Amino acid sequence: MDSHLLLIGLSFVLCAVISGAVFALSAKHEFLRHYLMTVPLSVICATVITIGLISSVWWFPYDFVEDITLKKFLLALASFFIVLIFLLIKKSRFIAMGIILASCVCVFASDIYITILPETYVWLNKIITVLLLYTYSMGFRALSGLNAYPQIQGIVISGGMTLLYFLGQSPFILGISSTSILAAFFVAYLYSKEQFLGIQNSPCLGFVLGWLGLLSAKELLSPCFIIFSMLYLVELIISLARKLTFSEKYRAIAENSASLQVLRSGLPTVDLVKHIINIDILLLIIGVFQLASSSAHSFISLAAIITVWQIYRAVTWQEPEKTFKETSQEIKAQITETLSKLKSKKTSKSVNPKKRTSKKK
Repeated sequence: MDSHLLLIGLSFVLCAVISGAVFALSAKHEFLRHYLMTVPLSVICATVITIGLISSVWWFPYDFVEDITLKKFLLALASFFIVLIFLLIKKSRFIAMGIILASCVCVFASDIYITILPETYVWLNKIITVLLLYTYSMGFRALSGLNAYPQIQGIVISGGMTLLYFLGQSPFILGISSTSILAAFFVAYLYSKEQFLGIQNSPCLGFVLGWLGLLSAKELLSPCFIIFSMLYLVELIISLARKLTFSEKYRAIAENSASLQVLRSGLPTVDLVKHIINIDILLLIIGVFQLASSSAHSFISLAAIITVWQIYRAVTWQEPEKTFKETSQEIKAQITETLSKLKSKKTSKSVNPKKRTSKKK
């Protein structure tokens, strides 16, 4: 058997054991339990220890498309603890500051960033990467309204990246990272009934996955990572769009996700979880097929359309199930009816103009 596969299996087992042990110990501590620190503490400690230990002993720099030294890799990994420290302050603005600081360390100090603009604009590319990592991390608060929803998405995203390694499309170090993160999120999901995550601590999990996405972008695998994250990204857009209406009932971003609204409309939790898992399975399949695509946008667009369609089906679960053709015809009929009403109103105004009334002396 390949030694790399043994190390991948070792990373999963080691991270799961460390995560479970940290979770069990921190759950007994009143202060950590009160501040809901058990989930982020177990995920970060387990992943940093496992990834740091294995990568320090077995480092294969030739696996990377671009040169990433062990020092840069471990420095980017250490940025996890910055987020963890700022979580103890327990205020939104300080948590945001912690995410920004950790993102700057991960990007500027480690020199790991995404090249969006031409390579001559190095500093602009780094600033854009920091903003993307910050947005991805803080946006995870949109999923915290449903218990275990962030953990489920963490399993899907890290599991998809692990799958790419077994397909030979991901380097060994990235495979170790994604497998360890997968084990940590899996343990967090198992303990999710005993300890809630909370809206303040959810950006911590988002930063862990954003760090994984940053590494995948260096390996030209960002389209696959975006597809694996598509359900989370669509939920984030929906939550932000509702918040931007400035309505009082959509004030808290954690209360705005489509899944939470569906659950409150009466859909059983088991059925909702099954629907979410079905969407995630489709995204995993599409993300794998993205490897064979010559275009970086075709399968991303397909994944976005399918995700929006599946969320729409969940939102309208009380209505009789309709095909895509029937739904499109219904939308077309509504648009036509609205336009005809506007046209008839305009015509009636032009035929019957308002008469001027003269004032009586």
